[in-house]
Amino acid sequence: MSSSGFTMKRFIVIIFIFVPIFTLESQLAQLEKIVLYGNTKTDDNVILRELQLKERDLFSDTHLLYDRAWLIRQGYFKRVEYQLKPGSTDQQRILMIIVQEKGSWSVSPVLSNNDLFGWYVGGRIVRNHLAGKRNQMGISFQIGGVNQFVLSWGNPWIGDRLRLFAEMELSYTAFRYLYGDYDMTPFHLQKTEMKMTLGRQFNRELKIGIGTGIERFGVTDPNVTFSGGRVDWLSHAEPFIQFDSRDWPLYPQKGLFIQVWSTWYGIFQHRRFQYHGMDFRFYSPLYHDNVLAMQTTFEFSRGEIPVYKRIHLGGGRTIRGYSTGSLPGENSFLMSLEYRVPILYERNPLAGVHVGYAGVLFVDTATTWYQNQTMRNDMIRLSVGLGVHVIWDHWIFRAEYGNHGSGWGFVNLGSGIKF
Repeated sequence: MSSSGFTMKRFIVIIFIFVPIFTLESQLAQLEKIVLYGNTKTDDNVILRELQLKERDLFSDTHLLYDRAWLIRQGYFKRVEYQLKPGSTDQQRILMIIVQEKGSWSVSPVLSNNDLFGWYVGGRIVRNHLAGKRNQMGISFQIGGVNQFVLSWGNPWIGDRLRLFAEMELSYTAFRYLYGDYDMTPFHLQKTEMKMTLGRQFNRELKIGIGTGIERFGVTDPNVTFSGGRVDWLSHAEPFIQFDSRDWPLYPQKGLFIQVWSTWYGIFQHRRFQYHGMDFRFYSPLYHDNVLAMQTTFEFSRGEIPVYKRIHLGGGRTIRGYSTGSLPGENSFLMSLEYRVPILYERNPLAGVHVGYAGVLFVDTATTWYQNQTMRNDMIRLSVGLGVHVIWDHWIFRAEYGNHGSGWGFVNLGSGIKF
């Protein structure tokens, strides 16, 4: 009697193990043929390699849904639809992929204000999908308290199997150094940089690369340079590793972003120093499409740091509620927590729709210190605040108010969000 019961239990366990496996396998089908429609600018192989689909591959409905969301995430298509038709056999299917491409050009405004440098305005113009290969070339500029011009180019996929990526950037930045950590008369700073990045994308989330470049710093005060003159030249190399699983990088609802880097300045030069850091971001949906977002960053330095390479926290992009750049140092730690509540927000990633506005509550904490200092608890700063984010496709604006418990606090207005 007991032996029969034991046999029956084993039979039930075996059934429970193999039935899900059989069900899963029964949902798989083979792609007999793949047909693309609507891609007048994008090469067929560019779409197929992003979807990681090939004829005669096995696929499931779940796989196709995930691939569709990934393709829209790249920002080149307004719509991606699938249609499955019967193939030559019961186990085969013909997959029809219908896409609606976005325009070749995109324009975004640049707008910001802060209590130290005032207002600056500008824009970014991008030529997408050069030669139908996802190459991208862009020009961005801003004028005001901080003047800047950036020319950039990038190719996210070089070589089908190698899956290398390359980026180039030429930039010019000019402003008056008004930060309070320099005791002498504020000086004017002009920075010109040329940078190239090469690396390999291992899968959709993980990539490793190295950036190299050279920077020229022109200043009106020779006391802040290594050379003792009005010009410093710095070469650098920056190896990094990045993991990115965010569903929509511009305004994520879920996912993870981690980047670890190490920047070595003064390669082949007499004066050398380094910065090592990490940027960790986490997003999770909560009740009724609310989003909990968290960011933690830190930077540590080694070697003699020139004045123009110091860290400055405070303001809308770092710790809100504090004056811009009011926390100077050579090492830093920053943590931000946001609770984003959609007020009137239509979000349909599969249709490429992101439009509306959301309220945000936030808490920021940060500290900075110099190499000759020991970090203490009384050096940690804390602020709280609230704001509104306005989203219209790739145009995002913010209005945020932060206060650290003393004074009136600070209001930050501008394009883009903190993280």
